[in-house]
Amino acid sequence: MTGTFGYLRDDGAFYQFTYGPRCPVPSAILGRLGLRATRIGTTVRNMPPSSVYKIERLQRIGDALNRQST
Repeated sequence: MTGTFGYLRDDGAFYQFTYGPRCPVPSAILGRLGLRATRIGTTVRNMPPSSVYKIERLQRIGDALNRQST
């Protein structure tokens, strides 16, 4: 994840497609790297069912909230 986010712009996001029941990136790693994962989609018609997670920097999330409040 460190390498991936090293290549992304500050406002970039990583989209993870998975067949697992939760985000495949452990929350300890997300926390250590200052990232947040949000499930943005699920399809149950797929076998097995799949989900999509958006992983983005917490700093970017805070910046967006600050812009919205001004």
